[in-house]
Amino acid sequence: MFYATQLDKDTRILIEADATGAFTKSDLEDRPDPETAVQNAIKTVGKVGAALAQQVGAQFEGTGCAFEVTFSVKVDSYGAVMVATSPEAGQIKCAVIYGQ
Repeated sequence: MFYATQLDKDTRILIEADATGAFTKSDLEDRPDPETAVQNAIKTVGKVGAALAQQVGAQFEGTGCAFEVTFSVKVDSYGAVMVATSPEAGQIKCAVIYGQ
């Protein structure tokens, strides 16, 4: 299923997730909260990207070399955010480029 969520004041996006957990449609369970799930995904991308840039970038400092690390994150049906097993497997893809 797809859930519409407000990314910011001017942008609405769709997020794909199973209709369970954070995205449940049952009256007996918690209400869907795709906005929180998307904001958690965005924060995770930022934190993972910053950690990669800082830690890997430090090893390239002064070498004249450049690198690119690509990763993606996905949001599961409970709203948990995880780094995907491959860059192609996630819902949000990110590249950290250093030395350009």
